[in-house]
Amino acid sequence: MATKKSGMGLGQKIKSALTSPSQLFNAVKGEKGFKTPLTYYAVLAFVSSILSALVSAYISNPVLPKVVYSSSLIVLSIVVSWIASFIVAFIFVAIVHVFVYLLGGKGGYLQTYKAYVYGMTPSLMLGWLPFVNIIVALYSGLYLFPKGMSILQNMGFGRALAAVLLPIIIISLIMVALFFAFLSVFLSGAGLPVA
Repeated sequence: MATKKSGMGLGQKIKSALTSPSQLFNAVKGEKGFKTPLTYYAVLAFVSSILSALVSAYISNPVLPKVVYSSSLIVLSIVVSWIASFIVAFIFVAIVHVFVYLLGGKGGYLQTYKAYVYGMTPSLMLGWLPFVNIIVALYSGLYLFPKGMSILQNMGFGRALAAVLLPIIIISLIMVALFFAFLSVFLSGAGLPVA
């Protein structure tokens, strides 16, 4: 199957994601197949994994990060975080796509995946910086990802944002409920009064 390309290179996509996301999402709407977005994500996630591992090594050992902090541990950290980012992306996008479908999204899983991949650009580019990572994660996750879905899935921004937030809220509530259930079992097992 032939892959339709957006005509934008890696650098152009990064620049558009940061400066004119609507133009980017409209340009990639016709991309066919996973090869192009997967390659884009692979490159950015790899660079992000390297920078995150190096920052973590420096923060955990600011005096001699290159000597004391094992280089093999840094390489392992890079590889594990890079592979984990792919797994998490596919699973998270699949969960979000269920809500996209329920809220009237018109495109398939690929369109949701492209919205995620290109929407996460700022987070992948700057997410390795302490404190800045929180700001870019919120911007990427709560604006660019839904913005991309609204264009690629032909749905309103509010519905696209709801498709992102609903699974996060539901998963958070389940985790809180499980925490309190385990806490209750632990406290009752220890003979402590449970309120």
